[in-house]
Order: sequence, then structure tokens, then C-alpha cells
Amino acid sequence: MTVLTDTTPSSRRSAALTGGARRRAVVLVAMSSLALGILLAGVALRAAPVDAATPAPGLAPTPTATAAPVAPTITVADSDASTMSARGTATPGAKLRILDPQRPASSLCTTTADASGSWGCTIAVPSGADQVVTLRDLTDTALADVDSDPFSVLAAPTFVTSPGLAVGAVVKGAGFPGASVTVMATGASTAQVIARVSSAGAWQVTLPSASFPSGRYALRAEQRSTAVPAVPVSSMSSPLALTIDREAPSAPVLAHPAAGSTVSSQPLVFDGSGEPGAIVTTYVDSNPVCQATVARGGTWRCTSAGLLLPAGTRTVQAAQRDAAGNYGAPTKGSRITFTAAQPTATPGAASPSPVPAPSSPAEPQQTPAPQTTSSPGATPAPPSSGDGGAGPGPSAGNGPQDPGGTAPTTQGTREAGSWTGTTGFGSTLPTLREGLAGGSWLWALALGLVFILLIVAPLRLAATALGGRLALRARRFTGRNRAHVDRDDTPLVSPATGVALALAGGIALVALAVGVDDQLRYVRLGAAIAVGVVVLNGLGVVLPTYLAGRRFGLGLRLRFSARMLVAAALACLVTRLLGLDPPVVLGVLIAATLVYPDGRTLDESGAVRRGGIVAAAQLGSVTVVSFAAWVAHGLLPADTTSFVVEMTRETLATVCLAGLGSLIVLLVPVGGLPGRALYSWSRATLVGLAVVGVAAAGVVFAGDPAETFPVVPLVFASIAFAVVAVSAWVWIRYVEPATEE
Repeated sequence: MTVLTDTTPSSRRSAALTGGARRRAVVLVAMSSLALGILLAGVALRAAPVDAATPAPGLAPTPTATAAPVAPTITVADSDASTMSARGTATPGAKLRILDPQRPASSLCTTTADASGSWGCTIAVPSGADQVVTLRDLTDTALADVDSDPFSVLAAPTFVTSPGLAVGAVVKGAGFPGASVTVMATGASTAQVIARVSSAGAWQVTLPSASFPSGRYALRAEQRSTAVPAVPVSSMSSPLALTIDREAPSAPVLAHPAAGSTVSSQPLVFDGSGEPGAIVTTYVDSNPVCQATVARGGTWRCTSAGLLLPAGTRTVQAAQRDAAGNYGAPTKGSRITFTAAQPTATPGAASPSPVPAPSSPAEPQQTPAPQTTSSPGATPAPPSSGDGGAGPGPSAGNGPQDPGGTAPTTQGTREAGSWTGTTGFGSTLPTLREGLAGGSWLWALALGLVFILLIVAPLRLAATALGGRLALRARRFTGRNRAHVDRDDTPLVSPATGVALALAGGIALVALAVGVDDQLRYVRLGAAIAVGVVVLNGLGVVLPTYLAGRRFGLGLRLRFSARMLVAAALACLVTRLLGLDPPVVLGVLIAATLVYPDGRTLDESGAVRRGGIVAAAQLGSVTVVSFAAWVAHGLLPADTTSFVVEMTRETLATVCLAGLGSLIVLLVPVGGLPGRALYSWSRATLVGLAVVGVAAAGVVFAGDPAETFPVVPLVFASIAFAVVAVSAWVWIRYVEPATEE
């Protein structure tokens, strides 16, 4: 019997598919393992110290006995500065970490014990009594964490007032709540004044004219507190260069309107000359009319716009207050005649002598608003002589001020166990101004290009070449001849339950990556994370998809994304292992798509354009929401005692970090991710969103190339991945066809 054999090229390729697919699988797995090894080696080389005892090439290393694990110890002495030395012993070569009591996921320092088992590093701790830090052995995790003995810190107070001219001779600063701050001059003058720190950690003092006349001073400050008895007095602060000006300025020149003139039209223009930088106020019958700041050239100008001055002969004057808050005498009154008009605001009766209206020397007087009553306000009292017009506030500095509150226990740990205590989550996020400063955005844009060249492009080459050949198929345990209709495709849980479970899992993973503790402030943090994850999924995924469905007349379908949940778990693991801060977290756990009335999704119907538009809307929304949260986070005050402010900051930090972390994964053009749908519709749009999104993530997470975020290992890992992907593409596209011919 004759056997016919098909020798066409297509039959030869079909016969080789089984063996070829296996070879490709083996090669791809091997090369992927190589890439993973390069990644781990890069991280290890970045984190591990170099062993100086490495044997010379060609010589076999001499076996050494492994040192038995030794429980680590830590000692921290009392300090009068914010930075101090922590020392102790541990297993030789052990890597050690001192945990941050305010942010358990962060470190105060990381070091390695030397060959003798000794170690030391510098830590920064806020002021307070009986503080404790925890030491952890990262090499032998079986060893228990060790707490230091209680120690106390009373650091030097700080100045908030900027160097230069002291307005009203007022000096402000920050210190340990309840402490007594002594501000003293250095050099020829030895004058000093005492202030009391409020419960919010702020202090303010007005320098008395008797001890601090006009002149230039270099001020320093130190503080004492009975709440920190182990440290009697803090170290001295850095000097603050101040200039005090108590000389009252001369009267300004009122050029127009000229004395004896007649005014027939309004608004009236006032102008003249004065001391540059001073604020000039004009008066009509002792009532303030308008204000102007004297320009550098010495001229000023303002108008009576908004006021209708009544007819009659009026007295016009002007007075000025200089940049230091000193009030000068008014000009000699000029008699001006106003022609008949219907007034809308009648100035009150003239007072004996018009004077400026200082409310506080530290702030310029506001221009009075137009009045409809006959009396725009009481005639202000003239500034007091001698102190340069010091306004209300502390006394002249002859004694401590009483803040009226009770002395707290410990700064930095105060209210740590309350709802209003700070958790430190998001405190390392740069503000928008810091992100735009320097060259951060330039190298961040370079990271975006690296993402396109080393991740997106090689991945699409490999995915196109493989063409689904490595797709895994579920094994049927009920028999290979069982009809397809016999399978039960009913999901184990409803879509709504799946979405809820995915969100709960994502919230738990974010909280685990951030680090929580058994204190009330971390309950608030957990609630803020939950709100942030829900807001991110709602505004970043659900809302844009719903709006696109309204536009196309299609329905909305939600489900949990198993890919994103796995990626979130991996990000949490990497964050905990490497101690990353800010933490790399993922918060988008919902996959949203549109469905036709017959139940077909966009993917099933092959609607490439609509699928691409929906994907672009989702990726763009996640980018905008994350960026807006970052900007808003930088505008809120840090380390407040307000529950609402702290929870809002933590919620915004969650939206920002979880959104940008998710965006990187969503941009990957494979599988059912939005990046794949956008790649099929518009590659240019994908490239633009990827560059912008990765650049924003680079600025937020890494700050700049000098930060500790492992940018270099990630770049090496990207290079290794690109090599693997391109090699797979070359093998399938060129090498394999050549071997089959």
C-alpha cells in the first residue's frame, strides 16, 4: 500500500509546531529566569555592602566559620540636638534597620554591623522625653526586634521669620510645646527676650525698643522645658540676621490735587512722592479714601474710585507707613473745593488731626471699602512712640508669655494615640513647586522614554511574535470528550461581590504596604485609604467608562481585575522588602467595559475604535485624578492637629500614589489591560499618555536621581526584559523559519 506524504511548506510548519512550541517555551522561560536573576542581582548590589575580603581571582576562598546569630542591642543617649548617634552590637555582617516610630514602614537609618559586631548610625528624632526606637535585624528575621532604653531630646528652636527687615520688630519661630525660648543677640549687643511656646509648637516675641534699638542683629535662640528634665537646655539655633528700623518716615508729598484747586469730576486722582516701599493713605476730612504703595522711583498714585465725595470745601491729607511698620506724620492739610454732586457716602465730621489707621504693624492696612453710612469708621489712634508702632501681641518682651494651655508630654509623639495624630503617610511627597524645581522633570521624562523603548515596544514585539502560542489552557478533569455545553460557567460570586472583594483586598494591600499600628490614628489612616481607593476607582475608571457608554448608547459592566490584584500584591511585597518610601501601591482593582444589548463586550464585537476611546478615557482620567490629588496634597498644611486635614491629606496621598502606581501597569499593552486596547486604536496616544504618566510617577516616587528609590536596578531590569523580549521575537521571526527549511 502506498502512503502519501504531504511535503508542502504549510504541512512542514504544522508538523513542527508541537516541537517548536516546546522549544520556544523552554527558551522563553530560561531567558525570563535570566532577567529575573539580573534584577535581583542589581537590587542586591545596590543594597549590600562590598566585602573587602573578597579572594583574589583564581584562588579558592578559605572556608570560614559562620558566626552564630547574636541578638542585636541598641543604645541612644540623651541629646540637645535633633540628630544623634545610635550604637550597639549585632551579628557581624548583619544588616540592621531602626524603625521610624511615626512611620513603621520607613527607617530612621539602615546600617551593617562590622566584623567585630559593632554598628552605629545617625538618626533624627523630634524633641520629647522618654522616647524609644526599635532596632530590627534584616539578615536574621528570626531574631526579635529590640527596643532602646528611653532617651530624651530637646533640640534647638527654629526661626520662622525670614532674614532681613523685621516688620514691627516681631520675631516668630517654632519649638517644643510649653518650652521657654530665650532669644538673644550675639556680638556687641547681649540683649535677650523670653517667649513661651504654644501648644501648637509656635512662639512669637516683639523685641523691645529699649534693648533692641534700630540696627542690624544676629539672633540665636535656645529653649528649656520642665517636660524634658533629662536635657536642661537645648543647643543654640542657627543665627538669624535681622534689621530693625524704628525711625518714623517723614510725611509724604501730596502733589495732586493741589491746595486751593477746584475739582469738578470724579473719581479724584491723588499722587505724589514718598519713601520707596512705604504705604501711603490719603484722607478727606480725616476719612481714609485710598491707598498706594510707593514705587522704587519714589512715586505713588491712587484714586477715589467707588466713592462719590460730596460738594464743598474739604481738607485733603496723606500719611505713610514704611516697610518696617513705622507710621509717619500726615501732610499739612490742603483745602480742596468739590463742585455740586449727589454723594453716596458722606465723610464724617473732621477730627482734630488726621492720622493713619494701624491695625497691626506686621500687616499693611487694607484699603477701606466704599461706605454707604455717614461714618466710615472711628478715627484711629496714632501709633505709640518709641517702639515703632508695635501692634497688639505679646508684651514688650520683658517676661515670658502664657500660652494658656497645658504642657504636652512629647513633641513628635504628642497625640500619637489620638484620632488627630499624624501617621506620616505622604509626608515625603514633593509639592508641585518642588517637583518642577531643578531638572527633576527632565530626567522624569527620560524615564517615560525608557518605559516606551524598553518595556512597551519590546513587549509588543514578543507578544506579536508569540501570537498566543504560550497561552495556558485549563485542564478538563471530567474527560476530554465531554461536550462544551456541559461546563458550568456560572461565576462563584456575583460581579458586585467580586468588585467589593477586590476593593477590600486592594485597601488591605495598600495599608500593609504603608504600615499600620494599633493606634487610633491608624484607624483613621485605614478609613482614608478606603476612601482614596474607592474615589480612585470611581473617578478614574467607572465614571469615564459610564460617560463613554452614554455617548455610544451602550451599557456598563464592572468586574474585578485579577491581573491588577496580583500586581498590587507584588507591589506591596516589593515595598515591604525594600522599605520604599513613598510606598509603591496599586489602587485600580476594577475593570470596566461597555456591552451591547445582546451582551457582547467591545472586545468580543471587535469594536477597536470604541475600545480605544474608552481605554484612552480611563487612562487619561487616572492620570488627571492622580495629578490633581498630588497638587491638592501639597497645598494642605502638614503635621496639623485637625482630624479633617490629616484624613484629607492621607486620602489625597492614597489617590496620588495608588493612581500613579496603577497607571504604570494599566499602560502595558497586553491582555485585557487598557493599554492593549489603546495600542490597537492609536499608538501615538498610548506613547503620549505613557511618557506623561511615567514622568509624573517618576517625580512623585523618586523625586530626583539622588534619592534612594531604586531607579538604577529598575532600569537594568528593563534592559534585561528588553533583551529577553527582542530575543524571543528574533528567534520566532528569523531563526525558527530558517531551521524548518
